Amino acid sequence: MSPVVPAGLAVWLAIGACTAALLHRGGHDRTTVLLSVGCWPLFVHVVGDPRPAAGYADRVDVALRRIADAAGLAGEEALDLRAVRQSLADADRRLARIDALLVDHPSEPSLTARRTDTVRAIEAALGDLAAIRLQFALMSIDGKREKTPVELSAALGSLRARLDAAAELRGSDA
Repeated sequence: MSPVVPAGLAVWLAIGACTAALLHRGGHDRTTVLLSVGCWPLFVHVVGDPRPAAGYADRVDVALRRIADAAGLAGEEALDLRAVRQSLADADRRLARIDALLVDHPSEPSLTARRTDTVRAIEAALGDLAAIRLQFALMSIDGKREKTPVELSAALGSLRARLDAAAELRGSDA
């Protein structure tokens, strides 16, 4: 075996280790850091980038704007989505607090379980909003009212109640 091969491999892994250290210091997730050791050319371009922002604020805003637009197209009055927005914002803040705690205690099982539960609740709520938006879209396309405004308001109310119940079960503090 040529001495160039081990030397080249050592240089490759040294560059990968430096890339991994920089990504770890930048706050990137463990999988990205570990993959960058061997595949550093694929990750070197994100070394200076800040860690992607966690949270659901943008997705919540988009989902609520789309549901309001769909309601308008269906000829419905403007929906009062403040309570749903507030419940989702509260869940997003809980998620941020849990993520902050996980930085200091990454292997704490109760924090990991709470984070998983909170993410599931937010994703389920976003799925429910998409389903309600679909109902409005069908109403605007067909011109038929598959669900009355009262039923849609009840669906939004049950969504908020589910988010509030999930918050109470976990406790409002992370």
